[in-house]
Amino acid sequence: MLHFKDRGPGPHLKLPYWHKYGTIFDSLREKCQFYWFPGSRIAVDEVMLRFEGRTSGSTTIPGKPIPVGFKIFALADEGYIWNFEFTAPGLIEGQGIDSINVAIPGTQNSTKLSNT
Repeated sequence: MLHFKDRGPGPHLKLPYWHKYGTIFDSLREKCQFYWFPGSRIAVDEVMLRFEGRTSGSTTIPGKPIPVGFKIFALADEGYIWNFEFTAPGLIEGQGIDSINVAIPGTQNSTKLSNT
């Protein structure tokens, strides 16, 4: 379990909720990519991390096994998450950014993560 302290006093407008985690997610992503090299059959999917506290960054999807939490797009191979990008309500769903590009390992190609 990870616990992160508050960002401190004062407003932090227009910063995504994952901004306060600094470089820890970059380091985690590097470790995920260091210990696994995906094959040719990769999948892009959304992952929900359960969170029931107060935040503007949580997503609610009724009918899912984890209906409330943080939504993450993941590039996975055989159940192993190789790369991931966080999103927030309205960020990918048509307000602001239409999609996120993620590099495909071992190639010069990338794939587009979106809800469309």
